[in-house]
Amino acid sequence: GFLGVFVIGFVPGAQASPIYGVVDLGLQSASPTVPDTLINPRLTNAAGDSASTIPIYAQPGANGTPVSLGPIGFYAEFVPHDGNALRIGLQGSDFANSAVSAINNSDQVVGESWSTGGISHAFVFTGGQIFDLNNLIPSNLTWTITSALSIDDQGRILADATSAGVSHTVMLVPEAVPEPSMAVVALFLLGGASIQVARRRRSGDGSEPSTLGSRAR
Repeated sequence: GFLGVFVIGFVPGAQASPIYGVVDLGLQSASPTVPDTLINPRLTNAAGDSASTIPIYAQPGANGTPVSLGPIGFYAEFVPHDGNALRIGLQGSDFANSAVSAINNSDQVVGESWSTGGISHAFVFTGGQIFDLNNLIPSNLTWTITSALSIDDQGRILADATSAGVSHTVMLVPEAVPEPSMAVVALFLLGGASIQVARRRRSGDGSEPSTLGSRAR
């Protein structure tokens, strides 16, 4: 059982979700001070990769039924300079529309997804995956991150958030995701060696101890 947990915990290629701390910059109505790197969001980065918000228009009916001239919805795209566009944004019935706000030089894209009922959540596209920013902040906080406005090359995100019905401007700061340490690996190996030594002592005849899997035949 212990060996199984160890192997699962260190699956090659597994990627942990990013984690963000939240800094309250103040009430939106008070025009809070924002770091310079977050003031002018970009939609194209230094590599020529870009992010776009695409309007969706209704198709005319077969009998020529008139349709609205304006868009009926929006979706968001990440567009690499040397590849095909990738549709991004939160999925599901609660988030029918998405729009992007900014991209940084690490191809991280931020924006928001919203429903026709007015529910809005901010998202980040990073490492080829989409995350709801509300799932990446400490669970004991009362913030609802509604819209991501900008992201800089440090990965910091400027966002709108509400708490107890009051709108604030916040900055999400990426925190280091703990990496498996060599101490954990060494402890595991030492534990295995200790089991072998204990079995030798119990046998008392100097014979080789049985392996963990020898009983399963």
